[in-house]
Amino acid sequence: FELTYPEGALDAAARSKLIERLTSVLLEAERAPETDLTRAITWAYVHELPRDRVFTGAQPVSAPIFRVDVTTPAGVLSDRSARARGVGGEFMAKVW
Repeated sequence: FELTYPEGALDAAARSKLIERLTSVLLEAERAPETDLTRAITWAYVHELPRDRVFTGAQPVSAPIFRVDVTTPAGVLSDRSARARGVGGEFMAKVW
């Protein structure tokens, strides 16, 4: 998965905690066991952008916004199965 947010939105400890939580929730959504192996093949890319490079409504953000992009191997988490299980809203609710 990829996590993108404006600089200063998370300190190192909060970032680590969020990556841990996102990893666990993603594995749960994929119905994968949370083992050393599955965690080792769950990659996270973190993009901390300069504050003047994150916009909403064509204006620089005044409060942090976060984007999480999830990519899984073909067939692991299909749109149909994801919708049926409520992945997305549930994913974010479990993280925040």
